[in-house]
Amino acid sequence: MDVSAEGPALKATERPHPLTPLVRGWVLLVAGVVAFGQEFLPNRRPEEAPTLPWWWFLVLVGGFALLAGLTSILTWWFTRFVIDDEELRVETGFLNRSSKRIGFSRIQSVDVFQPLAARIFGLCELKIEAGAGDAGITLRYLTRQKAYRFRDYLLSRAHGHTTTVTESDARPQASAFEDLSVADRVLVRIAPQQLIIGLLTSMEFIISLVVLIVALVVVWRIGYGLAAFAGLIPFAMGVVGLISRRVLTQFNYTLAETGGVHPDEPTGLRITRGLINLTSQSVPLDRIQGVRIRQSWLWRRLRLHRVDIEVLGYHADENSEGQGSSMLFPVATTEQVRIAMAYLLPHAHDESVPLQPVNRAARWLRPLSFRTLRWGANDRVIVSEGGLLVFVRDTVPHAKTQSVRISQGPVQRRLGIATVHVDTTPGPVDFAIPHLTANTARAMFERQLPAAAHARRLMPPSGGPPSGSQLTETREPGMDRLNP
Repeated sequence: MDVSAEGPALKATERPHPLTPLVRGWVLLVAGVVAFGQEFLPNRRPEEAPTLPWWWFLVLVGGFALLAGLTSILTWWFTRFVIDDEELRVETGFLNRSSKRIGFSRIQSVDVFQPLAARIFGLCELKIEAGAGDAGITLRYLTRQKAYRFRDYLLSRAHGHTTTVTESDARPQASAFEDLSVADRVLVRIAPQQLIIGLLTSMEFIISLVVLIVALVVVWRIGYGLAAFAGLIPFAMGVVGLISRRVLTQFNYTLAETGGVHPDEPTGLRITRGLINLTSQSVPLDRIQGVRIRQSWLWRRLRLHRVDIEVLGYHADENSEGQGSSMLFPVATTEQVRIAMAYLLPHAHDESVPLQPVNRAARWLRPLSFRTLRWGANDRVIVSEGGLLVFVRDTVPHAKTQSVRISQGPVQRRLGIATVHVDTTPGPVDFAIPHLTANTARAMFERQLPAAAHARRLMPPSGGPPSGSQLTETREPGMDRLNP
């Protein structure tokens, strides 16, 4: 009797776009031209040193281009993926083959990146972040339409929505310049002039510019001549890089509500930014661990703020290339912060979180800023704020608490006060309530973990944004205190 049985039919896999080797290889080619070209620059070596003939340069660059092209072609040829109604799987490697499969429920975020070379050919890089312990998946490169379609489908599945890949085709296509469609609702758009004002009034830019001007004056007065200015080139390039990070990479900064495949089932918020390289970042609301609002003394007069979010699996770099950034707003007005916070933490407005000052003994440790130190909590969030030159307000949902601890230095012990720390995942929010009385700190320490467990029971299953009525009725958290 024949007991053999047919196995499951093999699925048809896809490769990235055929132009992927060209897009990936040109970067290596440019790097090789720069590296080899430096050896052939005039006066690069002493006159007595032998110089290679010019045709050697062409040979080296040609060989490097051939190697880079062959590597890119092999990588593209042996990269295959499956994204269908049943699974997400990617196979890579031409020497050591690997196959990675990620469950839809493990997906944390799906972002789309469009470097300049890829944008020229209408291609995108799709980056899929998975749960803790998973390295995630990056697909380079897909057509813009296919990348958007997979992104919307995967986000919908990650949020528990029942849908298919075919249904994602019916969603209105996003714009090539903003990654927004008619189904997305723009919440905040930062104008270029606002970015420029924020740059020119930021403490980082002012200090850098003052130091550069002083260095130029000193070098000129000492009389070293133009040759001495060459040593200031790296510092000047740092200032130029700051301008690029704050203006060019944040150009046309847009925060929008996106509905994924089904517009009536929102999957969260989306940030698009960039003039040359377009970055489209999905903000998973249910994975936000905390929010930090900062305001320098000069920005307080201009009513401007910077907002950073602590997201599980994201990094704190404001200019992350090819990865999610923890920066929500590089510079935002009070009204813009109000709109965003109503989505991020709708239970953190002033009326629901009454704040109280820290112990007066803090004046011995912070004589200038102790009056600004305040803290408060409700059944959903805990808040801490303070600062003189830079006012900072940290908000952490109870449900995201991982641990709580008390620290007490020798001077604090002498004064009978202590600091309570609420730990979440690593990120820009380092939550601490300084200089509480020992009894208050101990009581808060004892009730924080039960409050976290209670808040988790109150969380909605989807972790989605609030309804429109909540958005219009919710006031901004801490804006009255940030703008006295």
